Amino acid sequence: MERLFLALACCALAACSRMADSAETARTVTAACQGDSTVAEYSSPPVLLDAEAARASLAAAYPRGEVADGTAGSASISFMVDTLGMVAATSVAGTSGVTALDTAALRAVTTFRFAPAFLGRSPVCVWMTLPFRIAPPAG
Repeated sequence: MERLFLALACCALAACSRMADSAETARTVTAACQGDSTVAEYSSPPVLLDAEAARASLAAAYPRGEVADGTAGSASISFMVDTLGMVAATSVAGTSGVTALDTAALRAVTTFRFAPAFLGRSPVCVWMTLPFRIAPPAG
């Protein structure tokens, strides 16, 4: 299982317990995570649950028809992993220089699923910033 290590961790410590995954729970957790922007402490970082699905999502998000054939680029994307392991917010931290590629990376990241970060036994919200290469799918 691939681990993604935090390049930047900041957000409020959420006092939410891990609950059943439902739309209301997700809204509650997201609201709790977006309250403060202080640096979060954690004892274990979020872990990407399915690296292959993440790669497939990034490849599927490539903006065919919106960019010149073969256009590729790298964008740094900041995203919040909430206490349920869902990506709750995203932003472009460093642009690829091509808006359509940046948007594709943002769209793909929202599909990633993580085991959440923990502080002791409590899940916490954290922001991560990672580089993503957006390129036409091989083949």
